Amino acid sequence: MLCERTRGADCEVTKHKGLYFVRGDIQMYMDDYLEVWAPIARYSTLRVFLEFCSCRGLEMEQMDVATVVLNGDVETKIHIPQPRGYTRGARGKVCKLKIAIYGFKQAAQAWYRKLKEMLGGSGFTAYDEEPCLFVGKAGAALCLILVYVEDLLVAGQSARAANGGLRVISEAFKARELVSLAYFLRLHIERDEAAKVLRAHQRQYVLTLMERYGVANAHPVRLPMGVGIKMQKAGTLLTVELVKVYRELFGALLYLCTETKPEIAYAVGRLTRYVSEPTVDHLSAARVVLRYMKRTRFLGICFQTDGELQSYGDADFAADVDTRRSTSVLFFIYSGGAVVWGSKVQPTVAASKTEAEYIASAVTAKEAVWLCRLCGFLTGRMLPVTIRCDNQSALAMTLNPVSSARTKHFDICHHSVRESVV
Repeated sequence: MLCERTRGADCEVTKHKGLYFVRGDIQMYMDDYLEVWAPIARYSTLRVFLEFCSCRGLEMEQMDVATVVLNGDVETKIHIPQPRGYTRGARGKVCKLKIAIYGFKQAAQAWYRKLKEMLGGSGFTAYDEEPCLFVGKAGAALCLILVYVEDLLVAGQSARAANGGLRVISEAFKARELVSLAYFLRLHIERDEAAKVLRAHQRQYVLTLMERYGVANAHPVRLPMGVGIKMQKAGTLLTVELVKVYRELFGALLYLCTETKPEIAYAVGRLTRYVSEPTVDHLSAARVVLRYMKRTRFLGICFQTDGELQSYGDADFAADVDTRRSTSVLFFIYSGGAVVWGSKVQPTVAASKTEAEYIASAVTAKEAVWLCRLCGFLTGRMLPVTIRCDNQSALAMTLNPVSSARTKHFDICHHSVRESVV
C-alpha cells in the first residue's frame, strides 16, 4: 500500500492510471529538518556534456522516466492527515508515509537517492562536483548518464554502449526511450557526426515569444542594450497588468540567457534588479532585448573540433545609478562554443576600476576551478586555463601579492584568485 497508519492497518488512497491521489491539502510533520534538493543538472554541465560527446563521436540517446515522484522511498518519519472519505479508526489518527507522493517536498530528493542506489549497483559513479552526472561502463565501453529530474541523456562510445545504459534504467523504472536526440529541455540539437559538429539553439522558443509579446513585425536591433544606457529605479511605475507582463517577459528572457544566449546576460542581469517595481523604461528595455532576439533567432551555440578552454573576466565600474555597485561578467569558451557565462552585480561597492576588475577576476577564477575539474573528470587530464583581464593593475595584484594603502581594504575573499595562479 502507499502508506500505513501509525496505529492500525494500512490506509487506502485513490489510484487512477498508475497514479496515487490524496484528497485535500497534504500537511507533513517531520521529526528532523530535511534540505529540499532536486536532481537538476546545471545547464553549464549540459553544454560541457554535449561538447564532450560531439567532439569524441559518442552516441547519444534520451529517455523519459514516468512518474519519478512515486519511485522514491521515504527515509524519515512523516505523517499526513487521513484522506477525506477514507477515515478509519478514532478521530485524530494520521497516516505514516512509506513512499514519496505528489506534494511531498522531498520527493525529488528521494527519487535521486533511489536512482543513485540503482546506478551504483550497476557500476555507475556520480561525480562529486556534479551529482547529476554518472559515469560507468556498458560492457567494456564508456557510458555517461546526465539527469535532469525525469529527463535523462545517455551517451556511450558505441550505439551498443548507449543502449546498455538505457537498458539499465528501463529495467529498474518505467521509462520510455525517445526516438532521437533532437529536442531536449526546449533545446534544439542539430548534430553532424561526420564533421563532429553540434549546434544547439532555441529558434522556435524565440519565435513563440515574439508572437506572444507583439514584436513579430518590429524592426530588429543590433544590440540587446545600447551603449551607455543608464537604468534606475526612478520613473513611471507600471500598472498591475503591465507588471505581470514585465515579469513574464523577464522570466522568458532569463531562461533564454541561461541556456543558449550568453550575449544577453548583461542586459538581463540589469533587468533583474527592477522586477519588484518595474517602470515604463524597464519594460521598454526588455522589449529591446526581445527585438535583438529577432535578429539573432537563427544563431546558437556551435561546438566544433576538440579545442582548449578559454575564459574572460570583466567588470564595469559603478554603472548602477542607484547603488553605485559594479557588475562582474565571466565567459568561458570550450571547443569554439560557450559553456559557462554569467553577469552579476558585485556584493560591495568598488572604490576604483582596479578593485572592480579584481573582484571580477576572483569570481571568474572560482568558476574556472570547477569547470577545469569537470572537464578533467570527463577527459582524464587537467589543463590550465588562462583568465583574460583587460586591467593591468588587477593583473599586477594577482601576480604580485602585495598590499598598499589603496588596496588594503579589499575583502579577503577576493584574494582567492592569487591561489589559482600557476
